[in-house]
Amino acid sequence: MPDKNNFFAKFSFISKTALKDAFEMNTWTASRAGGGHYDLKNAWSDLYLEGEENSPIMTGNLSWEAANLRVLHNILDRLPMGYSYELYDAEDNLLLEKDRKYEPVEPAEEEEETAAE
Repeated sequence: MPDKNNFFAKFSFISKTALKDAFEMNTWTASRAGGGHYDLKNAWSDLYLEGEENSPIMTGNLSWEAANLRVLHNILDRLPMGYSYELYDAEDNLLLEKDRKYEPVEPAEEEEETAAE
């Protein structure tokens, strides 16, 4: 993998399994790493998906190139979830950070019909 950069992300409103599945559908291979965690790998990243099932975190390395970030953003921005991530260089300098807030939409409560008799 070319130039490795440290990646850290946390997610909300999505399960670890759904996140893993989204990455698998977009060139990553996933393998169980024990304890319900996953290793996610492709040609330009080596990521580890861990944490609680409904509040996962992701750590690892990826190559910081514009095309790679477009792929990453395409996956993350299509999922109904909140997330934040940080990308650091080898000297721990912050290269990029992104924060996406998400509030799930509650189904509209049906109004009670009051018919005058």
